Amino acid sequence: MDDVVASFNTHEPALETNLVRKTDESHENFTNEITLVRLQLAEMVNHFKELSDAKKGEGESSKKRRLL
Repeated sequence: MDDVVASFNTHEPALETNLVRKTDESHENFTNEITLVRLQLAEMVNHFKELSDAKKGEGESSKKRRLL
């Protein structure tokens, strides 16, 4: 049993370092994915705004034509 404890104590720092490294990598990947999603969402919102503006422009010109 003492050998198991000694072995664990010897490898614990390496295991802890590996765990911290993997956690940091996962956090970085998650942050990158969230940034990508935010950019894509902003692009979609801009496209919807452009479509809405274009539709409003068509509506206004249609109204003007009807009044003339």
